[in-house]
Amino acid sequence: MTQKQTTTNSLTSLEKRSISGLSLIFALRMLGLFMILPVFSISAHQYTGSTPMLIGIAIGAYGLTQALLQIPFGMLSDKIGRKRVITIGLLLFAAGSVIAAMAHSIEMVIVGRLLQGSGAIAAAIMALTADLTRDEQRTKAMASIGISIGLSFSVALATGPILEHWVGLSGIFWATALLAIAGIGILHLWVPTPKRLMMHTDLGPVPKQFGKVFGNKQIMRLVLSIMLLHLLLTTSFFALPHALQDVAGLDKSQHAMAYMPVLLLAFFTMVPFIIIAEKNAK
Repeated sequence: MTQKQTTTNSLTSLEKRSISGLSLIFALRMLGLFMILPVFSISAHQYTGSTPMLIGIAIGAYGLTQALLQIPFGMLSDKIGRKRVITIGLLLFAAGSVIAAMAHSIEMVIVGRLLQGSGAIAAAIMALTADLTRDEQRTKAMASIGISIGLSFSVALATGPILEHWVGLSGIFWATALLAIAGIGILHLWVPTPKRLMMHTDLGPVPKQFGKVFGNKQIMRLVLSIMLLHLLLTTSFFALPHALQDVAGLDKSQHAMAYMPVLLLAFFTMVPFIIIAEKNAK
């Protein structure tokens, strides 16, 4: 392999800085969202007006506004800049966390969760990642972000029950707001600013392609499958905490003991398949 090929296949210092910063921002945001999952359904009785249906809505409400605003935020980032949109999204996320932290009724928690989800910055972060990395390094960059999400999910399931035991649900929401503010700091102090914005048809929304995408049966099958997986995962975290507490007899602060072995097994099982897929382009 020539020196030129080695250089091409290696991440530059700018790319390493960009990927590490954006992965950390993604992880901090997802950590805040995930920490309430293992404890909310068994602790939400503290809010006035709580019913099983409203508790379930509060758990999943962020996903509704996130889904509705993901494409508009991505398109807005093409016009006013990635960092501006990501900053706005993180501020909305922090504001929703504060509302949920100060809430006394389940309805206000739902409002806070809806506002959290309105900070839909995933598309803008992906576009900024593409702006700051070369095409041949795109897979590494996206894989790093994916790993950060997986790790934040694992950490959240382990720390959520412990944090709730110490500071309650309101404390978790306050911590989530602080994580969002930390993300803004990382964005402006660590992540480089691209010299120019680029349209990425492979990552960003292009209005002219909407019809083709929605009319593609294979893509719609994939979208529906992912939606059902998220539905099952979110529903599980409504029922699992009750099962662990009422059936298995585990206190809330001990639920991490049940989650961590499963997550570790899943992680180490997943990695070989990712490597095989990457090597064989499958």
